[in-house]
Amino acid sequence: LGYRAEVTRFRTMPRPDTTNVFTVTPAHLAMLKRLTFYHDWGDDYLGGAYISHRRPYGNSAIYGDIAELAGLPQPDWDAGEDWTDTQIQHMLGLHYDMAQVLNLAVELYPEPLTPGLYTRHHPFHPWQKQPEPPEQVLNIEPADLDAFEDEDGWLEAAYEDRFELGDWE
Repeated sequence: LGYRAEVTRFRTMPRPDTTNVFTVTPAHLAMLKRLTFYHDWGDDYLGGAYISHRRPYGNSAIYGDIAELAGLPQPDWDAGEDWTDTQIQHMLGLHYDMAQVLNLAVELYPEPLTPGLYTRHHPFHPWQKQPEPPEQVLNIEPADLDAFEDEDGWLEAAYEDRFELGDWE
């Protein structure tokens, strides 16, 4: 998978501030715990905190760190193996999700962020963890998931290829 494909992947993902349905997984939480923050004084008055774009999850290659934290198998480098396109796409999805996971963790504080389905009615409304999957989500084919109706009206849902309904089984 080349650089162009990775950039294209990021350009087609919904922005975190427009997503109203999100599933937090144990892999997301492991990655969140390991995010590495720095302070850059820059040319500004006080600078600011940032996450390293080169080594966001530690001091190793990004894919290796993500695979380790998500419990994914590592290629056998000695045998000449490399990451498959599917593995890279999955890891890029998890990596992209971290913007939303970090937003959720900050917004929900002091409540702990735990694995599960989180929803909101509008980008400016608060996130709420769903205690169990909404019946409407279970009855919709993932490929057809554009929106579903909840008790209060329509809840927009941005379908992502990592949105796994099987987590609720």
